[in-house]
This record gives sequence, structure tokens and C-alpha cells, in this order.
Amino acid sequence: MTRVEVLKVIQEHYNYQKYLEIGIKSRFTFDQIECKFKVGLDIRGACKPTYGAMSSDEYFANEKYKDEQFDLVFIDGDHNKEQVEKDINNSLKRLLPNGTIVLHDMNPPNKDHFHENLCGDGWEAFAKLRTTRKDLNMFCIPDDLGVGIIQRGSQELYEEEIKSDWDFFKKHKNEIMKFVEFNKITRNLV
Repeated sequence: MTRVEVLKVIQEHYNYQKYLEIGIKSRFTFDQIECKFKVGLDIRGACKPTYGAMSSDEYFANEKYKDEQFDLVFIDGDHNKEQVEKDINNSLKRLLPNGTIVLHDMNPPNKDHFHENLCGDGWEAFAKLRTTRKDLNMFCIPDDLGVGIIQRGSQELYEEEIKSDWDFFKKHKNEIMKFVEFNKITRNLV
């Protein structure tokens, strides 16, 4: 299953109408999501972001857009764990009460995919929330390099220390990322 299919299942399940995508790149995902209000962010102007080329940090800090809220946010921009953490935290502040955040690249298939131009270490930002935020409902679909899902709700925390290496991730990823099969998405939503 693909990230687009995951997004569409969630969007249709809740009939979401306000969508934010961080990192629209080729617009492949952005153009397939049907919502009344859509904002696409990217630092590259060539992909025609909604408000011109800007980073997600610039968008979230801009007073002009401070009142924009979303029920569905897709994060697939900078794959660095620090940036992914900022994007999640900023998105949570703009998320409507029953909203959902979806992240791509949460299941690197091998050590080479830890490279920043592939999946990077963004999975660690998701994993950190699995160790600290009881007030969130979090799980991942393992397909399409891993699609993470975050909602307000509740979860049992992962209680071990997160280590930034392939061997740790490979051994503990099922418990850390809380993998769920694609056909069980809706029964794991809040």
C-alpha cells in the first residue's frame, strides 16, 4: 500500500476537508488528495507551493498564516529527526481536535536508507513521541517505506531508550513503531 492510499483512507474515513502537506516535491501526493482547503509547502519554488518557496519553519512562524488549521497533515519534507520533530510539534499546534498527522519514511528497509536523502533518521522523532506522549494515538503502516500516523488519544509508551543505529532499529522496530497492517487502519484510529 502507498502513502496516498493511507491518506485517502483516513481522509475519507473522517471526511477531512483541510489538508497541509510539508514537502510537496513533485506534487504527486498533494494533487491526489481531495480537500476543499489545501496548503502545500516546499523550499523549492519549481513545484509551485501554495505560498511560494518557503520552509515549514517559515510557514509556521509567519503571522499571516497563524490562523490556518488542518484536519489532515502529511509530513514528507526534511527527513532529519530534529526537523521532523519540529514539523510534528508545529503540526500538532495547528491540528483540529479530531485531526490526524501522517508521516512518510518511518520504516527504512536497510542501513543505507538511514541516509538523509532517503528515509534519514526522521523515524526517531516518531519513536521519541512513542516514549513520552501518553496523550497520542500512534502507529505505522510498514509499507511504502513506512507511513506513521499520529492523533490525539492515548497509547502505552515504549519504555526502552531509543538508539540511533540500524541494528537497534532492525531489532526493535515492531515495538517502537507499532506496525499495523494496512487493512486494519480504521480500527486503530481514534
